[in-house]
Amino acid sequence: MNIVIAVGLAICANGVELRPGAVEVVSGKEPCGAVDFAAQEMSEFLGKAFGAAVPVVEAPTGSRVPVILGSNDWSRAAGIDTAALDRDEFVIKAVDGKVFVAGRDVAGSRQSLKFARERATLFGVYELLYRYAGVRMYFPGELGTIVPKAASITVPDGEIRVKPSYTIRRYGPKDGTVPKELLASAGAKTEFDFKHLNKLRQRLGTLSIPCCHGQLRSRFYKRFHETHPEYFIMGKDGKRHPTEALTRPLYKKEHMCHTSAIWDEIYEDAKAYLTGQPPEVRKIPSADGKSYVKGPGSEGKYYDVMPHDGLGQCWCKSCQARMDHTKKQYATELLWSNTVSVARRLKEAGVKGYITQMAYHPYADVPEIEIPDNVMVMVAQKGPWARPTPERDANIKAWAKKTGGKVWLWTYPDKIFERSCPDIPQMSPHAWGNYFKSVSDYIFGGFGESESDRWIYNHLNYYVFSRVCWDVNVDVDAVLDEYYSLMFGKAAPKIKAIFESLEEKWVGKMMHNVRFTDLGPETEIPGWYDVWARIYSPEALAEYARLFDEAAASVAPGSLEARRIALFRSEFLDPLAARAKDAHDSFNVEKSLARRAAYGDAEPAFLDDPASGIDKWKRHPKSGVEISRSPEKGPASSAPVVISVSAKGALAWRPVKLRAGAKYRFSYFMKLDGLEAGRYSGFNCYLKCGDKDVKFKRGDARYAGTTGWIYLETEYETPEDMKRGTGMIFCRFPSDKGKVFLDGLRIDEIADPRTGGK
Repeated sequence: MNIVIAVGLAICANGVELRPGAVEVVSGKEPCGAVDFAAQEMSEFLGKAFGAAVPVVEAPTGSRVPVILGSNDWSRAAGIDTAALDRDEFVIKAVDGKVFVAGRDVAGSRQSLKFARERATLFGVYELLYRYAGVRMYFPGELGTIVPKAASITVPDGEIRVKPSYTIRRYGPKDGTVPKELLASAGAKTEFDFKHLNKLRQRLGTLSIPCCHGQLRSRFYKRFHETHPEYFIMGKDGKRHPTEALTRPLYKKEHMCHTSAIWDEIYEDAKAYLTGQPPEVRKIPSADGKSYVKGPGSEGKYYDVMPHDGLGQCWCKSCQARMDHTKKQYATELLWSNTVSVARRLKEAGVKGYITQMAYHPYADVPEIEIPDNVMVMVAQKGPWARPTPERDANIKAWAKKTGGKVWLWTYPDKIFERSCPDIPQMSPHAWGNYFKSVSDYIFGGFGESESDRWIYNHLNYYVFSRVCWDVNVDVDAVLDEYYSLMFGKAAPKIKAIFESLEEKWVGKMMHNVRFTDLGPETEIPGWYDVWARIYSPEALAEYARLFDEAAASVAPGSLEARRIALFRSEFLDPLAARAKDAHDSFNVEKSLARRAAYGDAEPAFLDDPASGIDKWKRHPKSGVEISRSPEKGPASSAPVVISVSAKGALAWRPVKLRAGAKYRFSYFMKLDGLEAGRYSGFNCYLKCGDKDVKFKRGDARYAGTTGWIYLETEYETPEDMKRGTGMIFCRFPSDKGKVFLDGLRIDEIADPRTGGK
């Protein structure tokens, strides 16, 4: 946070005192949705602090101390010129018995704040409440907001100007469900309302520079697939593939040939947008039929030329000649030379504005070509969960040096792909805070792509992030200690111990496993067995339960602290414990055998017979697979199947006879020995029936490493059109090293609930 104290107005012991019944909030007569909301928030929080209503008026009455908000005749008379302030900067000034809070705001009707962009006066209101009234806004509602009772609040005489350390301050968007209790506590009708209010109170950025796969949003397929198929990628088959991205996920669709004249079209699109021409001039059928590729608050200054996600590779001779496949970032020189060409042409044409491009795989490296000053670079990085090493931030520093200024970041503290791990809290406030502090010399902000299954897992990550974005010198440990003390009182040490343990497990054990490949270090999520037997073990969960019990016992029943502890237990521990119990039960051979026995003695449709050898098991002759029988007894038979792999792309399968349109239960025991995981996957044994793959639907299942016996079971229906009544038990391996033991493979036809029988 940058704070300037005006010369001659130094803060001293004297100030303007705000007292119950003797203060009013002045919103002004000029319509401004941002100021209106700021007045509402100031009135509400002062009212809670004083235990008495604080009126909002359009002009000072002369009978109460006024807190005057926004740019108006009174603030201008007090010497406040908001036009001279930077974006998101504000002034708090106490003088002559009045308090002024003002910054740059979007003018206009008294509309919902979600349509307003600049709202610096609101940021100033929150600063005043934080600095002088001790208010803390961890999340909306009484369970997440601290408002100390006060007989009076003093704003010291003088003027301070405050602006954030980072201009870009964003996170989200798909960050999970909000507990109903929090919605009710905040008076929020929808999750959007709750999350939006939280973002306002955390003072997130008002500028969103567009830089996210802009080429997709230029609707090239609709515009050119008939007239210019040569603009689209060529496949290995030598044919052009002008495909449209109609659904998400969007990768592998609507990719361009980057040595074609499509970049001439991109230049013309950028020129038209940056010179204020309507989209119909370029015949761009945008999503709403009205606009170009832009972001909220971008104000016509920035044009996103970033390719579509995944960068579908073009196999034309020209593109292949420009790609260096000896490097992981093989398209660096090709993509950045195109970006620079557009930027230079705009300069030559006298067009003002910026081209935006992300340093993103496979064009993330700094190119040899010089980058002109009308190119703004966003750098994609793993972000807060990356292991802090000297190499971690090298690319950020290199890009800042290359551009001669600061860049901004897209980071990935998210629970998607291999990190989905439902019901495991992604608590990481230290990691978020210290990461964005550590790179402050090289960036002007960042975005945390923070997908989650439960919003509350991120609540403290978000709070610390917002504090660092406003002041990169803030002490993260002190911020967190204050949070625990204010939110939980005497229970603070217990909740702190839980949350710090959850962070240590998530960041230190779940996210910091690194393996070194030919392409460099890659994060490897622990195998499912390690996650539940060793990280979130029964002993660890028992310790969390003990700490929650002691926390609850240390505070008054029914108090806010008690309600917070109960809420956090239900959100952080209960789902984790339920998920763990399911896993731990599958590791218990006796329980698993009893589960099987409870199904009865019906003749199975298939049962692996150790006496039959391995003759019916198949493998690709070049797949590096060896299949045998183990001499050691397994949980369900005398000789489990052993599959050893020694090459990538290993596959093994066994045909089974099944009926079409029937319902089955597939179950088996599995044990792994030194099986390396792939980047996004682990071992999977599943059923293939015609064109249908029946996989185990465990969202957190990643089978790798060395494990004890694990019992797996699923139910499925075979397709009605399955040919020849056959299926396959299919085994797919993630890497080229390790062994898998399979025992008691069994398929049972089960009663159809629709008919009551087989």
